[in-house]
Amino acid sequence: MKNKNSVKSMTKYLRELSIVVVGIAITLGINSWINHRNSKKEHEQYLNSIKLELRTNIEIIENEIDLLDGSVNYSRYLLSKNKESLGQDTIQKYQYAITQQRNPKLKYNAFEMFKSSGNMRLISNKDLQLSIWEVYDQIDEFQDEFRAYYQHKGDKLNQEVLSKLGEESLTMYDFFITGYPIGLQKRCKEALKSLKEEVDKLEKTL
Repeated sequence: MKNKNSVKSMTKYLRELSIVVVGIAITLGINSWINHRNSKKEHEQYLNSIKLELRTNIEIIENEIDLLDGSVNYSRYLLSKNKESLGQDTIQKYQYAITQQRNPKLKYNAFEMFKSSGNMRLISNKDLQLSIWEVYDQIDEFQDEFRAYYQHKGDKLNQEVLSKLGEESLTMYDFFITGYPIGLQKRCKEALKSLKEEVDKLEKTL
């Protein structure tokens, strides 16, 4: 009799235990699924933010390409002439390009937030992960190049202003004859291509 009661008690205990174990397993499974879904959603939100940030940088670079047109044309004009044969009317025409100073600022915030969140490791496509890092390295280098260009131009401009007080127009001949604006605009176009390709990759992923 005692054996029967013991067996019944053990059976009841095992049944209750199995119910608890199954319940815990289901709960853990549901929590894992919810966490995975939330992580995936957060991961997609970060990638979408990066895509939008890259589009903003594309607009900034496109604007810089347009703004460099005057400087590029002036450089080409100087390269096609002897210094003694420069026309004052043409120099006057390019005065805005000659004296223009800017401080374009590219965007990094979405990428920095993505890195600090730890979600970067969740990108299963390692080629995409690498290309995102690479394109932001290019953006960082490009920001430095913009800064160097306008710093050098500003220094040359200050020197010429001081040396040509009272003259109607500035030529900035030594700066523009190097073709510096032509090279910068060319690199702008190359960077623009890289950013657009990265945006295309992100759009296919999301």
